[in-house]
Amino acid sequence: MLPSQSRDQSRHPLARHTMHIMKPTVFLSHASIDEAPLRALKKKLVEKTNSSINFFLASDGQSIPVGRNWVHKIEEELKGSHVMFVFVSPSSIASQWVFFEAGFAYARGIKVIPVGLLGIDLAELPPPLGLLQGFNIRDVEGLNNIVAILNVEFELTAPVSFSREDFGEIFGAIAGSGAGALGRFAEYVADLTLMMPCDDAQAALQSVANLALTRNLPAEVQSSHMTTSGVQFNDSGGRHEYLTAQFAPELLSITFPLAEDFVRMMAIPQGKLYDIHISFTEGVSCLLKPQHLTARLYGTPVELRGYYGLRFRGSDFTVAGSPATLHLRSANQELSELALDQLIDILFDRKVLSISR
Repeated sequence: MLPSQSRDQSRHPLARHTMHIMKPTVFLSHASIDEAPLRALKKKLVEKTNSSINFFLASDGQSIPVGRNWVHKIEEELKGSHVMFVFVSPSSIASQWVFFEAGFAYARGIKVIPVGLLGIDLAELPPPLGLLQGFNIRDVEGLNNIVAILNVEFELTAPVSFSREDFGEIFGAIAGSGAGALGRFAEYVADLTLMMPCDDAQAALQSVANLALTRNLPAEVQSSHMTTSGVQFNDSGGRHEYLTAQFAPELLSITFPLAEDFVRMMAIPQGKLYDIHISFTEGVSCLLKPQHLTARLYGTPVELRGYYGLRFRGSDFTVAGSPATLHLRSANQELSELALDQLIDILFDRKVLSISR
């Protein structure tokens, strides 16, 4: 090898560590309460990069051997890292620890990339971390951004191929939180109900049971309803057949992919509209007159439609009452396209939905 080639190769972190039979380190900074999904993500990243990168996750029980000084090991790994992904969630913002790690890494010239997690929108993140270029993880595209960045940084050819199933496996680890689908204020959602017209409710119940089984969810079909973990599907009966699905918010991180399958099976092929009712907990209210409601939503992506009606991302909605209810009618869209998390965040942030203390 020519001397010039050797110098060029040694400049690249992956090449430099390969020469010393070492892997480059990517530091995954996070709040300890977010350990479960980050541990699942780390496992997937190790597989996709063919174990060519050392992913440091302080809480996974593997990155820090038993008996090692925790703070010293984190400092040691930070010094040897080349890239840091800072996973910014409601919990990590509250703990402040990730900001300390990010500041330390940035001061040492490590590339720091913030990642919005569990409903956090980086566009609303204040400086200094908010000044850095990052992205939000709301769907599969966000996960694939991580692999794409690793490919560029370390000259890899890892497959940029996270699937919806991968997304469900990773964020299904957050049992007890619907934040991934409902945003930062998921704790204030009491119930979510989907209503769908159908021609043969009995056949639809069996079909949705089969969908649940493919996602390793138990399914019990009876005469007019189907039950799975965290969801109850019911045949409305009567002349006009409707299928309703009531979702428990606390397990929505696991059952949301099933809700997407339900919409994709029942609505999209037939071009049917469907309704979503979201009821909020006691203490959440919306008692605004139309002029105040529209004033508070001025400058947001929400558009006006009729007297009380509003529109967000192509779907009409209304919000009112105490406890508040949000009623949204789709325009033949995929469930993920409705961006329920963004809409709920806007309604709370603009004080359209108020919380009594």
